[in-house]
Formats: sequence, structure tokens, C-alpha cells
Amino acid sequence: KFFYKKWIFSLSVGTVLTLVFFSLDLATRLQPDKPALLTPLLAMILASAAQIIMGLPLYFSLLRFFKDNASRFLFILSSLLMYAFGVWQWQNQIDPTFLMSSTFVLSVATLLFYLEQRSLHSTGLTFDRIHSLRPSSVLKKIKSDFVSTDINQVNQGDVIKVTAGQTIPLDGVIVGGTTSVDDVALTGQSNPKPKGNGDVVIGGSINRDSDILIEVMRAPGEHVLDVIFATLTRCFGKTFPLYKKAQTYALSLSFLGVVAAGVACYVNAVMRHMPVTVSIQRSLMILVACSSFSLAPSILIAASVFARDLFDRGVFVRNNAAVIALAKLHILFFEKTRTLTKGHFEYSQTFIEPGTNLGEFLSTFFSIEAQGTHPLAQAVETHPWYSEIPKHSVLDFKEHAGLGVSGHIHTRTQHDYFAAAGNARLLKRLQFFISRDMKNKMDDLELMGDTVVACGYDKQVRGLVSFADILRPHVRSTLKSIQKLGIEPAIVTGESQEDIEYLAHGLNIQKIFSRCTPEEKAAKIAREKNAGRITGYVGSSSQNLSLEKTDVHLMVDTGPNLVDQNAHVCLMNSDIRQVGWLIKRARTLVHSVPLLTGISAGVMCLQTGLSFAGVVTPEFVVAINLLVNLFLIKSALITHHHQ
Repeated sequence: KFFYKKWIFSLSVGTVLTLVFFSLDLATRLQPDKPALLTPLLAMILASAAQIIMGLPLYFSLLRFFKDNASRFLFILSSLLMYAFGVWQWQNQIDPTFLMSSTFVLSVATLLFYLEQRSLHSTGLTFDRIHSLRPSSVLKKIKSDFVSTDINQVNQGDVIKVTAGQTIPLDGVIVGGTTSVDDVALTGQSNPKPKGNGDVVIGGSINRDSDILIEVMRAPGEHVLDVIFATLTRCFGKTFPLYKKAQTYALSLSFLGVVAAGVACYVNAVMRHMPVTVSIQRSLMILVACSSFSLAPSILIAASVFARDLFDRGVFVRNNAAVIALAKLHILFFEKTRTLTKGHFEYSQTFIEPGTNLGEFLSTFFSIEAQGTHPLAQAVETHPWYSEIPKHSVLDFKEHAGLGVSGHIHTRTQHDYFAAAGNARLLKRLQFFISRDMKNKMDDLELMGDTVVACGYDKQVRGLVSFADILRPHVRSTLKSIQKLGIEPAIVTGESQEDIEYLAHGLNIQKIFSRCTPEEKAAKIAREKNAGRITGYVGSSSQNLSLEKTDVHLMVDTGPNLVDQNAHVCLMNSDIRQVGWLIKRARTLVHSVPLLTGISAGVMCLQTGLSFAGVVTPEFVVAINLLVNLFLIKSALITHHHQ
């Protein structure tokens, strides 16, 4: 409120003084035979008032931040020089036109300051957006009662009560009650999930059904909402690399302006023998023309809008370097399971070797897969006989990353035996024999698009179980949009070439890396990176890739609990289209710097030439500068329309 009152007052004063100046000057010019209404003394008084009321706050603020606001300083400095030159004109009984010009410059500067700050406040990610997802008070358990307590007084380990329909204020674990929780305010996608005792809930989610008790699991300032806000404001604030680059460009333009003004003054006064007053007048106009007042702030506004859009869409970016990498991507690797596909495998078919007991085979297969954590291990439960077939304990269980599982099946009535389940590569590595018929059957199922798991014991593959997985919605349109941007998509997976070829052909993906362990996936991506290409990797929370192996690592469908995620970019909902949207927005933001700089430089060169020739007035130069800077601010504000 103080900020708005301060700047609205200054803006009002500047508007009034400017209107008075122009009105008196116009009346004087229209009636040249009558005494001038705008006397030198009156002009001196009005301009001095403008300098005191509007100029001093700007001068002091820019002196404190000269390093980051050199171009603004030059703009305001030109006003001060105009005022000083106008005072000299007044003292020497010369028409003090520059007193009016100095007031006009201050009015324009005040207007631009106000619009910049208002844009940042209204479009950016502010504390109000966080507070809208978090109530100011909660029902905290004190002894046996629940007492309304300020949310800032709630600490880790406290128990709070959340009524049905209320927003969950803080991250915690449910210790009483069952309900369904919707994370739509965080992820941007409505997806209610049942929650009960022991389940984790995240602040900002909505408690839909019934009252629950939550034990707060994090200290103040460490909750997911706090982390999201702190990270986005840090990444897209004044430390944003593009903002720093825009500041460098603006500083360069300002330096060139100072040099151009000095050269113009020398050429006009010494070489062209013009009056000193005319030479100074044209040099001051060049200073105003070369001041890129809103170039760097417009980039900051665009970054602020980008951060807000990320928050609204449930996208979490850990560092701003990831945004730069997204804008310059050459190749984007996609994991198949749970990324291109939903990862919800369902049982399809079973085939066994002649002479193999089906009950014994399924018992072995169910027992060893029950120990695994891969989505295929969970899909085993979709087999219609899963609950009826007895399962045994497994000793020396081992997960072979990207290949399968193995272990010793322990039965009470028979001897223990070694078994393995996975792809053909694992079974061959463990020296299991695979018959020709079984290998052909495996190839046929993979050509149909099923994911095949072979299971063997007694040194022979005894049977195959296939599972079906379906694509996420909008995968094809997302990949097409990425290809239109000139980015090459690739698939990297642990599945066989035959299993993945049908999918790659349908999605028009030419580059496939199959039968890869996690280490081999990282090596494939690192090889592209070492070749000088900007690489990206899109996976899910079930795939863990070392971050230094790729330039930008994205995870899809992570959910709102970001504490355990280590990707550069987390897409909290399941909409794969967010990948294409994010790349487009990153490119728009990154490419805005050279575009806006080019516009500023072009107008600066044009105005410098006109000012040097003396064919424009100071007011005209200031007006054009105002229009250019308004365009810069408007361009930053409309970046959120790019989808």
C-alpha cells in the first residue's frame, strides 16, 4: 500500500506539472503578441518542484543500485542535465525549453517505474498466491483439545485437525481418519486419491470427504509449498541469467550512448562550428535516446510470468540453468515405461514349455516377482490366478537393474532351487537354456507390442508371461510438437528391440536404444552430450538417472511430494503435453532477450541519427523512448499466451 501511494502521488504530480508546462507553453505560442504566460521564473519554479518531488526519490534509488540500473541512471541523469542546462538558460535570459523537457523525462521515468513494479506484482508469483492455498490459522491439538492457532506457531511433530472440504495447511502424516485428497491446486490436475493412517499428505491439497488428524512432518519453511515458492522466486528473480544478460546489453547500449553523445557534442561544436547551446542540446537528446530504461526489467517481468505459469501448471524447476538447456535442446531421450506409457501393466498371455507343470511355473513366477519393485512386478497381481496359486519365500533375492530378478525358491516340501525372471538377456547371462520355439514365441509377442517376461528354473526357461501397457494420452501430439521445434526424440529402455520397434514406428521415432541397463542408458546419453549436443531425459520417479549425465532431467507424474525427487524439472501431473509446452515457453523466454535488445538498439540508432541532425525535439525523443519501453513491458506480459 505504501508503494502504491508513493508512486501514484509522484505520478500525479508529474502529470499535473507536465500538463501545466504544455498548457502554458501552448498558450504562449498561440498568442505571440501577448505577454508570455510561461515566464522563465515560472518555468524555473515548476521544474524545480518536479526535481524535488519526483527526481530526488529516483536519484537516490538509482545511486544505490547503479550497478544493476546503469541504463536507468543514464535516463534519469539526462533529466538532471536537462534541468541544469535549463537553469543556465534561465540565468542567461535564454528560452528555457529544457526545463519543460526535464519534467517530461521525469514523468516518463515515473510512469515506467510504476508500470514495471505493478506488472511484477500483479503477474508474478507472490506470497498472496501461496497464502491463498494455506489458511492463516489451524486447529492444533493442545493436550486433549483442539485450539485455533496461528499457522506460524505450528512446529514439526504437532498434531492438527483438518475438517472435510478444507485445504490441508501443512505437510504431514495422517494419524487419524480416512478421506480422499485432491492435489489439483498443486499439480493443476484433479486426481482424488484415498488416504488413511500412515499416508503422507501435502500442504495445499484439499481434504474432500471427512475430518482427519495430521502430524506435521516438517519444520516451518521446509514444507513443499515453501520449497516451491522459494525455489521459483530464487531461480527467476534478479539472479536469473537472462536478466543479467539483459542488464549487460542495456549497460553496453548506455555506454555507447555516452560515447555517442560526447562525439556528437565535439563534432557539432568544434568541427561544424555550431553554438555550444545547440551542441549540448543535441547531445542530451542522444543520452535520452540511448537509455534502454525497461529492457532488463521487461526480462524480469517475463521471467516472473514464467514462474507463475510453472506454479499454476504444477511444474517445479530446481534451477534456472535447466530453462536455458530446455530452450537449446538438440535431442530428448524418453523412457518408455511410465513415461510414454502409463506404466500400468496388465496380464495378457501365458505360454509354457511342453512337460512343464503350470501350477509349479506360476508359483515360481509369482513368488520371485512378488519381491520386486518394478511396475511389471506389480502387474503380476493382475493375473486371474494370482490369489489362488501358493507362493513361497525367496532367499538371496537380487534385482538386476533393467534385466529382471533372481533368487532361490524355498519350499517346505521340496528342495530349494534357483529361479530367475526377466528378459532373454538376463536368462542367457545366467546360463538358462531357451528353446527355439520359446524364443520364436517371445519374438511374436514382442512384435504385437506386449512386454514379455521369461521365467526359468533348473537351468531352463520354463515359460513366458506377457503384459500389455498402453500409451499415455497425447503422446503422439507431444512428440510431433517436439519434432517441429527441431528436437530429435529418442527412446531409451531396458526392453528388447523387437518390443520397442512397433512403438517407435507408430510414433515416428528413428533413434532407439534397447536392452539398456541404467548404467548403459546414462552412457548412451553421455555420448550424445560429449558430441556437443544439448541433451534431455524424460523419465518417471521409478527411473533414476545420474543428473550429471544429461543437461536437463525431467520427471513426469511425480506428484506434489517433491522432497524425494532429484530431477531438474518435476512435472507433478500426468499430462505429457507439459513437456512440449515447457520447451516452447523456455524458448520464448530465452529468445526474448536478443529480440528486445535488437528492437532497443534499432530505435536507439535511429533516434541518435535524428538527434545528431537536429530534426527532432527533446519531447519527441522522450515520447518515442516511452513508446519503445511500453512495448518492451507489454511484450513481457503477453509471453504467457504462448502455449
